[in-house]
Amino acid sequence: DGTDCQPPCAEHGECPFQYACVNGRCEEGVCRDDRFDDGGGNDDGARARALQFEDNHYDSGDDLLYACARDSDWYTFETPAAGMNINVTVAFEDDADFWIYLRNDPDLNAPAVATIDTRNQEPIIDFGGRAGQETPQGRYYVHIVSRGFDEGEYRLQIDLTPGLGPDAAEPDDTPQT
Repeated sequence: DGTDCQPPCAEHGECPFQYACVNGRCEEGVCRDDRFDDGGGNDDGARARALQFEDNHYDSGDDLLYACARDSDWYTFETPAAGMNINVTVAFEDDADFWIYLRNDPDLNAPAVATIDTRNQEPIIDFGGRAGQETPQGRYYVHIVSRGFDEGEYRLQIDLTPGLGPDAAEPDDTPQT
């Protein structure tokens, strides 16, 4: 298969273009998973990668992430308080079709709280409370799914900002008050 002539590798960057480092050898035709997903690391909600925020901001930075064809990438984070607005931006390097979900449950059968189809929409999710309905505090999941055989590099950014919280001036929501 030609890989026996390849020197041993420790990471994808040590392999020629269109090859990936798999089990210490460069293999052709294999998707180059990113640092979170090498070898099936974050392919489902139960193994979602916890993101480290700094001042309510996460940015994957210049070290781009990679979505492989027919593969899921899962990331998780917690909101520090109820009523936070959640802004998720996925900037793809090339045109590719993906679904991006914001979930509050890692179960695929549970409905997503927000969904974007990059074929028809900008890859940005803005999720926040509305009057009388604050965003619950808790664990959220970003779930990125390739449409068919699309693959691509992307940058993930998440911002948490204070949004609508409880209305301190009104302790209840009855018509009398």
